[in-house]
Amino acid sequence: TACLGDAESCGGGDTCIMSAWKCDDGRDCTDKSDEAGCPTCNDDQFFCPTGERTCINIDWQCDGTADC
Repeated sequence: TACLGDAESCGGGDTCIMSAWKCDDGRDCTDKSDEAGCPTCNDDQFFCPTGERTCINIDWQCDGTADC
């Protein structure tokens, strides 16, 4: 399946999901491929589910500055 716009194909290629749903800690693809290969943050870090999908210092979360 060819996905349009801001969408990505699930592992089986038969379903498209929004790119923002990848690594969001929710199973959106039936094969869970949308959660595969996601970074694992340390206890003192927060996972940014948007943008580069990286881990930032937990103190930066909700501090009024866009870090993700």
